[in-house]
Amino acid sequence: MRIPVKYFRKLIGNNFNFSLKDDEALKKQELIQEHTMKEDEIRKQFEDKLRSFQEEKTKHILERQSGEHEIKALKDEIRSLHVS
Repeated sequence: MRIPVKYFRKLIGNNFNFSLKDDEALKKQELIQEHTMKEDEIRKQFEDKLRSFQEEKTKHILERQSGEHEIKALKDEIRSLHVS
């Protein structure tokens, strides 16, 4: 039994197309994985920046409160000196 040339070409073409589809699927999967890794890296950087900003905010709040407390203490001392 002889295999017709058209049938043979069709089988080779289908096999080639499956190979291309597998390569494309593999490339897509690699791109998705790369994108996910970059996204995680960027998310981590932003979380680190946010944490840093929150620490700075807390530091500035404490400095402001300390300054306000010191100003109040100085005003009280001035008042007590005026009264004496």
